[in-house]
Amino acid sequence: TFRTMALSDERRQSVLDAAASNLARWNMTAPALLFLEASRPLAFTASQFSLFFQPLLGFVFGDETLEAFTHMLSNEVELNAFLNRLETGGSA
Repeated sequence: TFRTMALSDERRQSVLDAAASNLARWNMTAPALLFLEASRPLAFTASQFSLFFQPLLGFVFGDETLEAFTHMLSNEVELNAFLNRLETGGSA
């Protein structure tokens, strides 16, 4: 079934901070920035795609992480904040 976890803003930000820190640690910041910037016009569509496939993707990535990224992709302000977080090496 589809469900919304309704993570708090603080928890959502901590999940995205952890993702940005992990990408920096794995030296994947540049590819992540390139991918997110190139797919920016499709970000909202990608968020809807992730909602549709929530049962499968939630199992693979975890419900909290999926909810945080779905919300980020559907919100231009949060997407820009995440890109800035990636550019600064994972720090807020």
